[in-house]
Amino acid sequence: MIHIRTPGAEATLLPAGGCIASYRLTSGKTGFDVLRPLAGEVDPQATACFPLLPYSNRIRNGRFLFGGESHQLPLNFGD
Repeated sequence: MIHIRTPGAEATLLPAGGCIASYRLTSGKTGFDVLRPLAGEVDPQATACFPLLPYSNRIRNGRFLFGGESHQLPLNFGD
């Protein structure tokens, strides 16, 4: 894990998976979690912020158009 701290905020990053394990605003000894902190096992999908790469959302029927060409992706969640 990588910990980054500034006078007003702190973050913990997980290099494996490129996730933000925690991000909080701080003032003195008090703080406010902006993102839900990771609790327990290091699992990228259990974090509040993880990269959705190479796609950021569901692609209908696994097909999309780019540059005038149709591209079919392998389907991985049934029908």
